[in-house]
Amino acid sequence: MGSGPPGRSSRRTRVLVAAVVLLAAGGWAWFAGLPKLANHYGFALPRPGGLPFRVAYAGRDYENIATCAGATWCRQAPPDSSTCWSAARAQARALLPAPGAGSVMTLFGRPHALLARPVVDGLVPTGVLVTDGPACYVPYALEGGP
Repeated sequence: MGSGPPGRSSRRTRVLVAAVVLLAAGGWAWFAGLPKLANHYGFALPRPGGLPFRVAYAGRDYENIATCAGATWCRQAPPDSSTCWSAARAQARALLPAPGAGSVMTLFGRPHALLARPVVDGLVPTGVLVTDGPACYVPYALEGGP
């Protein structure tokens, strides 16, 4: 009947099922761990709310606790929690106009522009903006102090 010894096809089936289960578990672990990796290393994920809570500019870290690449710990952020500012609001806070200073890499997507005032006499700006769409500026505040 079969071309191989008895039980060989059931062994192949078991190996195939085990491989599929391992791939599915590995894929789930990868995607479940992506927000943690994005927040730790400062890259964005290609989805709404995919910006990390920490970005780097001029050798310093800037944070926004209202955005955390989809991790669950920032969902309790206050309602006016700095997730998307208009250009007028950013100008009122003296963060715009600002030249492009870099970008925040996006995993499998286009980078987000990072806008910041230039470093003057070794003093870094206390805030930077990351674009998240055509009219959305996400503010980040300097960690620590100047």
